[in-house]
Amino acid sequence: MYFLLKLIARLALRVFFRKIHVQGLTEIPVNGPLLVAANHPNTFMDPILIAVYLKQDIYFLANGSIFKNPVVAWFLKKLHMIPIYRKKDVGAGEKVNNSATFSKCFEFLRKKGTLLIFPEGTSEHERRLRPLKTGTARIALGAEASANFELGVKILPVGLTYTDPKHFQSEVFVHFATPIDVQSYKEHYQQDEFATVDALTEDLRQRLEHHTITTSNEEHDLLVHNIEKLYKNRLIDELEISDDPSKENFLITKGIAEAVTYYETNQPQRFLAIRQKIQEYVNLLNKLSLDEETITRENQLVHRLTRGIFLVLGFPIYLYGLIFNYLPYILPSKIAGWISKDVTYRAPLMMITGIITFTGFYIAEIYYFYQRIPLLWPTILFALSLPVSGFICWYYWLLAEDSYESWSFRRLSQKRKTQITHLLTERKEIFVLLEEAKQEYLGTIKAES
Repeated sequence: MYFLLKLIARLALRVFFRKIHVQGLTEIPVNGPLLVAANHPNTFMDPILIAVYLKQDIYFLANGSIFKNPVVAWFLKKLHMIPIYRKKDVGAGEKVNNSATFSKCFEFLRKKGTLLIFPEGTSEHERRLRPLKTGTARIALGAEASANFELGVKILPVGLTYTDPKHFQSEVFVHFATPIDVQSYKEHYQQDEFATVDALTEDLRQRLEHHTITTSNEEHDLLVHNIEKLYKNRLIDELEISDDPSKENFLITKGIAEAVTYYETNQPQRFLAIRQKIQEYVNLLNKLSLDEETITRENQLVHRLTRGIFLVLGFPIYLYGLIFNYLPYILPSKIAGWISKDVTYRAPLMMITGIITFTGFYIAEIYYFYQRIPLLWPTILFALSLPVSGFICWYYWLLAEDSYESWSFRRLSQKRKTQITHLLTERKEIFVLLEEAKQEYLGTIKAES
C-alpha cells in the first residue's frame, strides 16, 4: 500500500504544484538509521513532499490526537505513522506518556530505519520557524545511547518553503541540508544528557533556519511579500546569484527577508518609512482593484499580443476542457471546506480529494465514451485529451483574468487619470527607495565579509 500511495503522491504533487524546487538531493543518506527533521508549514502536505524524494521507506511521527478512531488508527499505521502525544492530546489530569513511542523509535533506528519528525510540534501557514521541541534530539541521542553510540544515527534537516501553501499551482522549495552526525555528541552526552539534548536541538534549529525563509512576525512577513511582488524579478535579473534558477529564486527571497530584518534592527526609522510607503501603495492598488503584476505586464507588448491570440484561438479547447474537468476541479475545494475549517489542512485535503474526484470522473467519462464509440484508439485519444484540456482550460482562465485586469487598468487610466498617475509616481518612488536600500545593504554585507 505504501509503495502504491507513494507513486500516486508523486504524480499528484506534480499536478498540484506549478513547480517543485528541490535542493540537496545528494545530501540524503542512502540508508539508515536516519531521522528526517523538517519545519512544518503545511500539515500533511509536508510529509508527502518529503517522502516522495527519499528512496527508502519512511515512518512518520504524527500527532497522537488523530489516532483516537480505531479505524483511522489502523489506516494510519498502514501508512507507516507512529503516534506521539502532546499535553493537549490527553485528557485533563492525565500525564503525557510517550515512553512506548520512544522505545519503538529506538528499536526502529537500531534496525536501520528512517523516521520523519516535525520538531516544531504544530503546523502553521507562516514563514517563521517556531521553537523546536526536544523530542528529535532525545530520540536520536537515546537510540545511540542504547547501543553505546555505535548505531551511526544521523539527523537530516529539511527546509520547506511554500509560495502560497493554500492554493493550487503554487510553488514549493524543498531543501535537504547536510546531515548531523549524532555520534559526534557522544562525549557531551556522557557528561550532561540534558545540556546535550539542548545543544543538538539548537544545532538542528540553526540548520533549519538556514534552509528556510523566516520572518519575525506577520507585519515583517507582509512587507517581505510586498517587496517580492514589486522588486523580486528585477533583483533576479540584476544580481545573477546562481546559475540554478531554483536556488536563485530561494536565495533572493531569503535575502529580502534578511535585508528587512537588518533595516528593522539597525535603521528602524528608515524601515518604518519604507514599510509605510509600500503599504500606502498596496492600499491604493486594492482601492482601485488592481494588482502589481497587471501594471508590470502592461509594459510588455509581446505578452499582450500572445495573450490575445491564445484567448481567441484557444476558446474551443477551453470549452472542451471546462465541460469535462469543471466538476472534478471544483469539488475538492468544496469538500476540503466541509471536512475542516482549518486553513492549514486546505491544500493537502484538496490534493487528496482531487486524486479521487479526477480519477472517478475520468473513469466514468472514458467508460461512457467507449460505450458510444467502442473503438480503441479514439478512446485512448479521448482519455489523453482529458488532463491536457484541463490544464489548457486552467491556463486559459488565468489569461482571461489577466486580460480583464489589463482592460480594467486601461479603463481606469482614462476615467481616473489623476489617481493612476499618482499610483505610478508612488511606484517609481518606491523603486528608488528600494534601490538605495539594496545598494547600502549589499555594501554592508560585502564590508562584513
